[in-house]
Amino acid sequence: MRVSLVILMSILGLNSHASLNQWKNFRKNSQNQAIVNIKTSSLEKTTLKPTVKKTDGLIWGTAVFDVSGFYVGSADKRLYYFDNNLNQKWNYQIFDRADSLIDSASLITNDGQVIIPGGDGYLHSVDKTSGLKNWVFKADGADDGTHQSGVIVNSFEGNVTQGPDQTIYAGSDNGYMYALNLDGTLKWKFRTDMMIWSSPAFDKENNWMVFGSLDNYVYLLNPQTGELLDKFKAKGEVKSSPTISYKNGKAFIYIGSSSGRFYKFEVVTKRKGLKLKKKWSFKAGAEVYSSPVFFNGRVYFGSLDGKMYALNENGKLAWTYDTHSTISSSPLITKDEVLVFGAKNAKLYALNAKLGERIWSYKTSNSNIKSNLDASPVMRNDGLIVNGSYSGHIYFVPYTYCLNVEDKRCEFGGVEDIPEFVNKLDDGTHFLLADREGRLNTDLDKKVPLASVLRLKLVVKKDDHWISNAGLNPVGLKVRLNGKKVPYRVSTDGKYLNIYPEKMFEASTEYELTVKGTYFKKTNWFWDRFKYLFLPKVRASFKYKTKEANSNINWLDQLKVDKAIGVRSLYLYQPATMDTYIPAALDGQFFLMKLVEASDEGSIKVVVFPAFYSNDSYHLMKETSKVFTLEGSYLGSELHLSGSFKISAMGGTIPFEIAQFFVQFNGQKVMGELVTESKCTKLQGNGVDFKFPMSIVDNTCDHRLRLIGVGKFDGEVTTIEQLPQLDYFADDNLIIFERAPHLTGSMLTLVYETKNGTHIQNTILNETQNFVKFEYEPKNTVHVFLNGQRM
Repeated sequence: MRVSLVILMSILGLNSHASLNQWKNFRKNSQNQAIVNIKTSSLEKTTLKPTVKKTDGLIWGTAVFDVSGFYVGSADKRLYYFDNNLNQKWNYQIFDRADSLIDSASLITNDGQVIIPGGDGYLHSVDKTSGLKNWVFKADGADDGTHQSGVIVNSFEGNVTQGPDQTIYAGSDNGYMYALNLDGTLKWKFRTDMMIWSSPAFDKENNWMVFGSLDNYVYLLNPQTGELLDKFKAKGEVKSSPTISYKNGKAFIYIGSSSGRFYKFEVVTKRKGLKLKKKWSFKAGAEVYSSPVFFNGRVYFGSLDGKMYALNENGKLAWTYDTHSTISSSPLITKDEVLVFGAKNAKLYALNAKLGERIWSYKTSNSNIKSNLDASPVMRNDGLIVNGSYSGHIYFVPYTYCLNVEDKRCEFGGVEDIPEFVNKLDDGTHFLLADREGRLNTDLDKKVPLASVLRLKLVVKKDDHWISNAGLNPVGLKVRLNGKKVPYRVSTDGKYLNIYPEKMFEASTEYELTVKGTYFKKTNWFWDRFKYLFLPKVRASFKYKTKEANSNINWLDQLKVDKAIGVRSLYLYQPATMDTYIPAALDGQFFLMKLVEASDEGSIKVVVFPAFYSNDSYHLMKETSKVFTLEGSYLGSELHLSGSFKISAMGGTIPFEIAQFFVQFNGQKVMGELVTESKCTKLQGNGVDFKFPMSIVDNTCDHRLRLIGVGKFDGEVTTIEQLPQLDYFADDNLIIFERAPHLTGSMLTLVYETKNGTHIQNTILNETQNFVKFEYEPKNTVHVFLNGQRM
């Protein structure tokens, strides 16, 4: 759903662009300090509403800006330029590779270039005024083959920055840190053993640079030569970008890791050169993806446990602020110690950094699904905050807006953000129904679609205190629907119970759901679930109704002609780690579902082709490995499909061995949900030799080592221009070929080999066929011939 745009006629009474500060790379300067040199108390008060701009893909990368305007990248493969009046002046599209996107911050160089990090494996330089290309730099191994084979790919995900000597630096998923001259020529490259998502920080004298890698190391290099000076093995992958502070002539580095360990280092001079000396480490409650900011004797960072942490210089905890959400966003801080950051719950926060108390928070979206503010905020000197969202929206929010306007989206005060639904509940265990957008309801009055997943959140209150880490124990759980067993899955963290029918719910029916089990306080993935002898009990029973079957939409008739179901915005919100590791990669996957057959009794079969989405239309991609079939049933304007398929993107592969799609038609629009199941032992990530660390398994896999995915997608009924060529195999017994009336009467021959010998099957094509079925033993050598000529 498109959000209406609110155009600001004047930005906070701004008189001159010269008064603007600049934020030219991910963390503002070459020391990654993210400090805004203003006092919020001196900002002009405003009642001007926040402005919203829309792109066609999720936004993960941080905006950058200078005196001329803002530059923001999107997963729709485009970088957008907005002037200071927030008018879009141009956009630049990177190469349209299989899973290319822009999910990192660009760099505005001092000589007027914008350097764009591409998921296509290239750095793109464009003129900042015109958007015209200057040059491109190709990473090692930048081709579609590496993307499809699941090896370590070459996307530039580590942001791009400029060192004190004006050299351009960028980390790649192929493990290299690249140093380039301003004309795009290579100065040097340094290889780590895994992806680099960390943006380097530089000593102000340019004597050294520091960054992290997913190979668990923090690296100290000579920025002129790329020579390794020292490295430190952290406990966990290092995705966080370091920040540098100075005191009494000494340089200190702060950086986090995926194990939750947060480190302080001093750079010291030894006989053999510069070295990293660990001063201390602090253990946060979960992974530290967020990059820190240091100011006035304290360091601040977020964690996937939902807390913003403040530590003193000695590593002792000063305070935490709990959003009860996930924080991947990196905070900024103002001169008068106001901390600004975003969270997964769609809220932008401003905290008093001295006390850890909320000044205000602003909820950017009514949805709690795909509304993450994981892109880190930036702030202009006039108080305008810019933050991108997974929804594809870019929010421009004046700092003083909530302080001067009554708006239900604004909240104030407290040392934690307790959701409103918790305050409405009495002591005990409760299940709240989550709608498609993740909003929670305390009742089930709304009728449930026939093809849908019933998603229930467990909420536990005891002695008027919310147990926010309570998880439903899947061991010994009993779920009944009208007294019968029903398929269900418990989320990895135990917070959601997902119930779905084998096909679809019956129309206009009242169901009674009963749940009996126990819950645990989550501390350890494995051990928690086996304390069942001492766990408190969960019991729930309630009723809900399903919708009537709507047969007024002629979607089936359209699919029988030249239409298909276009699928986009594929998004898995469970398990929660999917929000952190691969949301952009999934969001970049598009499909076309073409009807194969449909019976009057309600059975249906579709073949699914990979596609890309551009200019509001779908275009087929000829990638045979991504073609698959689904089959199921339909009733009215809803259908249920099941099958299996793989997604390979950003260097990883997930084999969805069981996949169920629940589809609802509304005119030409399509809304859908999906439930998937994969064996964690078969997941492949960050290269063929990659072994998932236990910290990832702990948050991704259930007690039976399954990755249970729950998600949603959008789409529409759309025209399909042509079908792929004959060499496409959709499943074990289906061949797909382009519609070609001139082939009427042609002989199609299938030759396949098994251990019992060679087999030949023939069929004559008629004038309307697009699909030819053969019965043969699968997964053997297969050849196709048309009129005796091999295809």
